[in-house]
Amino acid sequence: MEFAKRLNQACDESPLVPEHGRGRQVYIAKKLKVTQEAVRKWLVGESLPRPDKIALLAKTLGVDPLWLQLGTSPLEIAQKREVALRGDAAVYGVMSYLLLAGYHVAIPQGESKVDVFAIKHGTQLSIVARMAQPLAKGEWTALYPATVEARWQAVFATEGESLHLEIVDVPPELALRHGTRTGSGVEVLIKRTPKGRYTLGGVELRQLRNPAEET
Repeated sequence: MEFAKRLNQACDESPLVPEHGRGRQVYIAKKLKVTQEAVRKWLVGESLPRPDKIALLAKTLGVDPLWLQLGTSPLEIAQKREVALRGDAAVYGVMSYLLLAGYHVAIPQGESKVDVFAIKHGTQLSIVARMAQPLAKGEWTALYPATVEARWQAVFATEGESLHLEIVDVPPELALRHGTRTGSGVEVLIKRTPKGRYTLGGVELRQLRNPAEET
């Protein structure tokens, strides 16, 4: 159990906690006012402390409670939250486009690599939406899960003061050909031409117009 590894690491690195086999369980049990058997189970991964005990453990050992409980730091959690918020923005932007285009949309329940389902005239689309991240002027990156069959779309926030979002189709076969495979999927580099067109591997990507703006 990963918690037990972090707990033992924190104990090993604390100058106040006795070494393993030399009173470690007794020391922690007294500090937290629990039984030695409870501490033994924590140290070998047989059970987890309650949240209040984890907080007290962290204080006793001089470590961050989030790291002790989850294996991550507050900064990492904040970064993950920021990534999640950007992902939500991409999904909502695509959903807004689909609704204006007359689709019925739904967000998958439970664990799914598909972000949005869209249905129109009996045809169902599975869509993965990603907010393109600025890399350099006129260049963006986006990361897609290569193991899911779906339409891939990239969402761009218009540069400047406008809140307008632009959406382009990213054909999976094109992304797989020109992208870079990572442990999380396929990372693509999207560029914008002087004429405002988005390209991947030199191939122009289809830009989705807001149906409400079409005449």
